[in-house]
Amino acid sequence: WGEKNLLQAEIDNKIGAYIRGTISNSNMAVQQAVAAALTEDMENCDSERATIAGILGARWLALKKALDSADLSGAKTDPFNSGFFGFLNLETPADALADALLTKHKLGVIPLTEPDVNVNGIRIAFCSVEENLIPETVDRIADAIKNT
Repeated sequence: WGEKNLLQAEIDNKIGAYIRGTISNSNMAVQQAVAAALTEDMENCDSERATIAGILGARWLALKKALDSADLSGAKTDPFNSGFFGFLNLETPADALADALLTKHKLGVIPLTEPDVNVNGIRIAFCSVEENLIPETVDRIADAIKNT
């Protein structure tokens, strides 16, 4: 069979090629069907997109306002103006804060730590939090920062 590392690399290569060729690539017929469906009902598609953009915009604004008014000593908000996430840089270890938020405050966030580029913080997914719950979410984060 040969050297184990070379064999494993070849198996990984073959499996990767199989996945790229079957699962992660939709075939042309599917792509054409989706394009036709979208084109056929473009007005409805645009309307639904505008509705969702409005919801996300309101959530973004609510998070910005809540973060701006919160007492976040030991944390700094990175600028964010679109998308689904906000990022909060921390002085305390991100993993410890994320664990405290989950266990004590029942709030899940994604900790990100990249010491080489001076990143230590949490990603807040405002896209999945109802607008009226965003201030409470930020209050929980602020409380965890103070007590972690």
